[in-house]
Amino acid sequence: MQAATPRAFWTSVRSHTIGRQLFRDVGVQTAANVVDAGLSVLQGMVVARWLGPALYGVSALVMMYPGLLFTFLDPRASDASIKYLGEFASRGERERASAMCTLGYVVDLATALVALLLVAASAGWAAEHVVHAPELRLPMVLFTASFVPRAFAGTSIAVLTTLGRFRTLATVTVLQATLRTALVVVLVQGGAGVVGVVAGNALAMVLHGTLLTLLAYPTITATWGRAPFARAWSVLAGRRRAIFSFLLYNDLNAFLGSFVKQVDVLFLGWLSGPTDAGFYRLAKSLGTMLGLIVAPLQGTTYPRLARLWALGRETELRAAVRQYALWIGAPLGVAVLVALPLLPSVIAGLVGERYLPAATTAQIVLAGGAMWLAGFWVRPYLMAVGRIRTFTRLYLISLVPYAASFLFLARAFGPAGMAVGYVGHNLLLFLLPAFWVLR
Repeated sequence: MQAATPRAFWTSVRSHTIGRQLFRDVGVQTAANVVDAGLSVLQGMVVARWLGPALYGVSALVMMYPGLLFTFLDPRASDASIKYLGEFASRGERERASAMCTLGYVVDLATALVALLLVAASAGWAAEHVVHAPELRLPMVLFTASFVPRAFAGTSIAVLTTLGRFRTLATVTVLQATLRTALVVVLVQGGAGVVGVVAGNALAMVLHGTLLTLLAYPTITATWGRAPFARAWSVLAGRRRAIFSFLLYNDLNAFLGSFVKQVDVLFLGWLSGPTDAGFYRLAKSLGTMLGLIVAPLQGTTYPRLARLWALGRETELRAAVRQYALWIGAPLGVAVLVALPLLPSVIAGLVGERYLPAATTAQIVLAGGAMWLAGFWVRPYLMAVGRIRTFTRLYLISLVPYAASFLFLARAFGPAGMAVGYVGHNLLLFLLPAFWVLR
């Protein structure tokens, strides 16, 4: 395949392969995420200043332990829903599309209920040995209870994404972020401390799941009809093995991904205490803010790639992937690297000089985040073409440097050592596969 040129890229922008609609969809999602990011920064700045590094770390640990258990169980049915809803909808298979929605809701609800039971059984141990605050056992369980109404959000987002309702999704994102920030700030200011942070986030998740369900369910019945629960699995005959395999490997991916997203902070809390966990949590928060760009890019490109694959238009699919990589991902990744020297000043201005020890760690984390941003298209591409097993193998390989950070680097260098493992993980998971796909 010939290398893409700027002229070829902008020509393809006007075509249906990438299309102007993609940029409009990415734009509205990114705008909503920028609002979300701004409110998250405001919330984090206020909470970090009022609570201090130790209690800030405690609040993160209280919410991360339930999130970790949920991630271990979560097959992320929304990913499967987007892939197969796109396939069924493009072929006019209305009953199968509706059945896929039913299956997604059932899987997500079951996952949330099992997570609640596990946290309820182990919260006493976690509060004492991980959080180092036994009195926070009940808030941890109540926070997990909010996963139940939030469970309906995944498939609802998949439905609205498949149907191109990105403005609706953006509106819900802004509403949820506004409520979350308002609740957390008011509760912490009122003296609720760590409990206020946990309660504010929990209530916002309840609203998020409830509102998305109220928006998506009428859309499902109007577009594809209603699929009775008892018939949903039988309607999917012929595709059940593929769907089950996708869910299984996606669950494994989520399990592996939890080490990158949450286990590292919990490990530092256990190894070094809440203060180091707070520093690393701040660094990871700055790094994960790049997800506010990655998420809309993946959310809008994935259904398009899945649709091209379902229709057998493989040449257009590979052309689109190449252009996403060279003219969107690569420039964004380089821009992050160029901005790294500004990070200490940003941290001091946002949360105060008490958090400056986290600056070097944050720079390392953001260097890894730049790789994630540059390779944003890798996961959507592999899922769209049904190579979920390949992505799982990549995840396993990419955990090798992360395991080294757990065993050696974090013990010797603290949060900065853990951040080095994160960079190695992203290098193996995003940049090396990108060279393989684009070769």
